Amino acid sequence: MRLHEVTEKIVQQEGKSPHPKGSKKYKAHMAAMHAGMAEEAKSKAQQRFMGMVHAVHKGEKPASPEIAKVAKGMKKKDADDFASTKHKGLPNHV
Repeated sequence: MRLHEVTEKIVQQEGKSPHPKGSKKYKAHMAAMHAGMAEEAKSKAQQRFMGMVHAVHKGEKPASPEIAKVAKGMKKKDADDFASTKHKGLPNHV
């Protein structure tokens, strides 16, 4: 193994990209690192809340200012991941 390969392996293990921050390669690297990390709700209450956030992303009127604020600061895909969590096995609240 070359020194560059060893350095790259260590950097990847730390969860950092070897590419300059903001570059296309950096963005692609970080997206690939996080691709398998599906986000799931930890409770039924969180899943319901994220369902309302997801509804706002789809064009419905926000039920409260808090939901509108969260929807504005969250990616549509992330809200969908949380909202699609199944209720089975989840506690009511955490």
